[in-house]
Amino acid sequence: MNQFDTDLLDLPNEILLIILKKLDNIDVLYSLFGINNHQIEILLQDDIFTNTLNLVTTSSITDLKFERFCNYILPRSHHCIKKLILETSSMERILLAVSYDVTMNYDDLVVPLLRRMTHLEKLTLYLRILHRNAFIDGTHLQNEILDYMPQLHTFKFYISTQESIFSSFPRKSNSDIERTLTNIKYGQMASIIDSYSGGLEAICHIYSLPFTFSRLGIITTHFPMIVFDTVTHLSAYDMIPMEHEFFIRISQTFPMLKYFSIQNDRPLSFERNEWESDKNVSYSIIEFPHLISLDVTCANIDYIAQFLLETKTHLPCLTELKVNYYRLQKVTMNFTRDTTRKNCCKINRLFVNVSIVFSKDVMEYFPSL
Repeated sequence: MNQFDTDLLDLPNEILLIILKKLDNIDVLYSLFGINNHQIEILLQDDIFTNTLNLVTTSSITDLKFERFCNYILPRSHHCIKKLILETSSMERILLAVSYDVTMNYDDLVVPLLRRMTHLEKLTLYLRILHRNAFIDGTHLQNEILDYMPQLHTFKFYISTQESIFSSFPRKSNSDIERTLTNIKYGQMASIIDSYSGGLEAICHIYSLPFTFSRLGIITTHFPMIVFDTVTHLSAYDMIPMEHEFFIRISQTFPMLKYFSIQNDRPLSFERNEWESDKNVSYSIIEFPHLISLDVTCANIDYIAQFLLETKTHLPCLTELKVNYYRLQKVTMNFTRDTTRKNCCKINRLFVNVSIVFSKDVMEYFPSL
C-alpha cells in the first residue's frame, strides 16, 4: 500500500488532484492517508476529501478498508470533518476506532464520538437504540450533542428508542416528547410514541421534517396519518387485529413502500376462517404499486389472505414472499386457488419456514420461481 508508481507522483499537483477527485474520497483516504509523502499530504488537505464522509451510501467500503479507516484515519482527521453521515450499522464500527467499549451503547459510545465532531456543519443520523431505559428526546439531543457542535447548521435525523416497560420507567406521552423538540433550531421535528406486546414494550420515534430516510422502524396500528413518501422499508407489529382499513392507511401513508414485514398473530375479524372466502365484502381493493418484498412469516393466516387475494389487494410488483409454508398451502387451497394466482405469478423468491423440496404443484403455481 505504501509503494506507488514514480511516474504518477511526477505529475503536477493540479493533475493529480483532478485524478483523485474522480475517485471515491473514502478510497483515496484509505489508500493515501499517512504514507509520509509530503506531496500527497498537501493534496489530501483539499476539502473534497475530508469535508464530507458518507458511510451509508459508499459501497466500496470492505471490512479491510473500514478497519483502516476506523483505526487510523478517523482518529487523526476528525477535526477536519464538516459533514458526517452515519447509520447504526456503521456507527458501532467507527466508535471502536476511538478506543471505547466494544459493546454498542448509545451514551458511552455514540454521544462521545459526536461530541468530538466540533467542526461539523451538517449531520445526518439514523439510529435505532434498544433498551437505554429512557427515550431519546429533544432535551437530550440539545444538551448532550447539539450544544457541542457550534458550527452545525443542518441536522437531519431519525432516532428510535425501543424499551421494555417496567414500574420505574418514566412514562411520557407523544405530547411530552414533542414539547422537547420545539426549542431545537434546525427546523421542524416530530415524534411517534407507542406501546405494543400488551403494553410491555414501547417505542419512541423522533425525526426531522421533511422525513428523508428510506427506513422506518416498528409501527403499530396507532401510527399518525403523515405521508412518508421516502420510506421503502417498513415493519408493523401489534397484538390487536390489523384490519383492512389499517392496510389502506399503510398504502396511503407509505406510497413508495417496497419492503413490508408484518408480525401479528391476531385474526383480522371475528368471522371464523375469513381467509377461506373469495368475496370482496364491500372492501376497496388496496394497491401497493411498488411492493416487491412481503414478509408474513410471523403473521396470522388472515394476513396472508389479505395480501394474496386479488379481491383484497393488488400487488403488481411482488417478487419476494416470506411465509409459513403450511399457512400458504391453506390460503392457496393446496396451490389451486384462482383468486391468489395473480399476486403470486411474479414471485421468484419464495422463503418458507421449513426445509422442503417444492412439489410440481408449487412450481406451477409460482411460474417465476
